[in-house]
Amino acid sequence: MTKLFKILSTICGVILLLMIMPSNTSAQAENIVEAPSRAYLFNGSYEIKVLNSNATRVRFPTWTLENGYDDLIWYEGEKMEGNNWRVKIPLSDHNNETGSYVTHIYLTDSTGKENILVEKVVTIAEDPEPVIEYPTTVDISKGYYEIYVSNVFASKVTFPTWTESDYQDDLIWHKGIPMGEGKWKVVIPFVKHNSEAGKYITHIYKYNDKDEQKFVGGGVTEVTGMVSYIKYIYDANGNLIRKQFTWKEYK
Repeated sequence: MTKLFKILSTICGVILLLMIMPSNTSAQAENIVEAPSRAYLFNGSYEIKVLNSNATRVRFPTWTLENGYDDLIWYEGEKMEGNNWRVKIPLSDHNNETGSYVTHIYLTDSTGKENILVEKVVTIAEDPEPVIEYPTTVDISKGYYEIYVSNVFASKVTFPTWTESDYQDDLIWHKGIPMGEGKWKVVIPFVKHNSEAGKYITHIYKYNDKDEQKFVGGGVTEVTGMVSYIKYIYDANGNLIRKQFTWKEYK
């Protein structure tokens, strides 16, 4: 049975390869294909786009190289604004396998004739180990500090941060700023945390297209220096008499 399957897979492969040669090379030049070279399991999917195409229909047969064409699926392209098409390839449709995902792109013209445009191969890999950079100490006079995290390929990243004093009374979910190539940063302004000194604790979470959350890591930064406080002075009846500024140094 295994031998028969391999023979059939080889025959199908030869047929598909023969179909790769397009009959209209001028039509090819009108189309721009965008596809990632690599994606990660946590992303859950990846997207391929065909831009500037006069096609009336676009199809994206996709399969993994593992076990031949056992997971072949013919995806229908979605028409966007203008002459643009796209498709989302869910990894769950292909057993969440790692390795090479192969997609052939077929265009149907106004006469109803279908031709293959191009082949795209996307490598699906396990999530890489994140690299987190943050200062261990910062003087409060700076006003803020920054955290960077690399190797995080996600739709968004959040940096929930709070001070050790009074636990999480000042918890803020700071949004990460994408910098490209899986790198993100965040700015933590002290004023958002009552300009407190002491330990600032940050956790980092990443999210995929389904808004599923996964913990990445975290860090603790010690904020030192002179900190001002407002002291409220009341009389015996509870009436405010005055506000008094005091200073305390944290080291």
